[in-house]
Amino acid sequence: MLRCLAALAMATNALAAPPAKLDGTWMLDPVATEKLILKAPPPPQARELAKALNVIGGYLCLMTYEFEGDRLVASAYQAHGRNEGKEYGLASEQGGARKYLRKGADASAGDGYSVSSVSDKHLRIARTDSMAPLWNLVVWQRSPTSTEKTPMADVMASCERWANLFQNIVKHFEAAPPEVDLEHPIELETPTGTIKGTLTMPPGAPWVPVVLVIAGSGPTDRDGNTPLASGRNDSLKMLTAALNEHGVASVRYDKRGVAASREAAREEADLRLETYVEDAASWIAQLSKDSRFSRVVVLGHSEGSLIGLLAAQRNPASAFISIAGPAERAATALRRQLKGRLPPELGARSEAILVSLEAGKTVGDVPSQLSALYRPSVQPYLISWFKYSPADEFAKLRVPCLIVQGGTDIQVEVADARKLHAANPKCALKVIAGMNHILKIVPAERDKQMASYGDPAIPLSTELAQALEQFFAARP
Repeated sequence: MLRCLAALAMATNALAAPPAKLDGTWMLDPVATEKLILKAPPPPQARELAKALNVIGGYLCLMTYEFEGDRLVASAYQAHGRNEGKEYGLASEQGGARKYLRKGADASAGDGYSVSSVSDKHLRIARTDSMAPLWNLVVWQRSPTSTEKTPMADVMASCERWANLFQNIVKHFEAAPPEVDLEHPIELETPTGTIKGTLTMPPGAPWVPVVLVIAGSGPTDRDGNTPLASGRNDSLKMLTAALNEHGVASVRYDKRGVAASREAAREEADLRLETYVEDAASWIAQLSKDSRFSRVVVLGHSEGSLIGLLAAQRNPASAFISIAGPAERAATALRRQLKGRLPPELGARSEAILVSLEAGKTVGDVPSQLSALYRPSVQPYLISWFKYSPADEFAKLRVPCLIVQGGTDIQVEVADARKLHAANPKCALKVIAGMNHILKIVPAERDKQMASYGDPAIPLSTELAQALEQFFAARP
């Protein structure tokens, strides 16, 4: 119970660079907290926090954070005295946030804090354990006096300020209208044009994780649809809706040259896989600076998995999710998909072209039957794509990660997911029986598979939605 009560007093995740000097004791500022919460639409978790503290009745009156160099001591004050403060050490400092880990704790246990600034006088101090998303609400100011000498009357006065603060928040929430518009346009400016996307934001929930959703290969748009299919499937749109239901924001976008981002396209001959990687890395950077989000998670679908892996190396994200991501090089996958589908002579010619492209050499003489795959203007892109091994890139991940693969996927095999997991065993692995490449439960028969690509009536796999919910609940 005490751990739960302490969590109620914890503050928010990183936004801006922390002050150069944190030394001293930091205490709750109810006035700043109330202004910060009430200036935005009311987050549902803030309402629950306010009600909980009113029920508790001020049992936990005060939390203090004492900084001394790279050392942090977190203490709880109650009406009957002070508990033993827990000691934390500076674990890392990156992207304007300082991470502290409890002395003697394993980093994977999550017992720590993230510290960043709200202003030159206020900090946001967030727990890094599973309770953090619920209590990312309060801000802290430097105390002018030592808490060791704080009179009990001042502690009790702090109790009263807590009670008044959260009673006011509850009253505000009861009068506030619900937010109904969940989707908003969002754009990324690039040197060659604007890339357009959709931000899906949980109603009234600031400081939530945001997932950057990267679509797969070809002219696939932000919703998961392609003009190569006879209709829509809306798989990625359904995916972001599922994230939203669990309090997670998301951004999905049309890749350059696709749908609303068509004008940002380069000439096909100038396009490289790295072009998409640069765009995704720029999205990560933009979202990392957005004060509405506590952290950025990258989710790549199919080819988007490799793009996301490479982008996260350029602008680090806090977690990575691969859905239907290949493990083998693209040339190897293409060989497997073409095997037995071409006449022997054409198959031999295809193999010769692949070998040349793998060596980084373009091919001038392409049979007309293979021009859709190997036309001269697309060969530079294929060369840039073929050089990467997704499994090798997966092995480089140093953040929490999740691998999801469907059992009836006709484009990427379960074996790929297992190879990715073998490359990085710390990643969670979820194989969903019956789920196909567009995240729907569809039988393995090819005609039913192909029909599903143009049928938006088929719902998203509920097991996928549950797997994502569990991942975020365990790693907020």
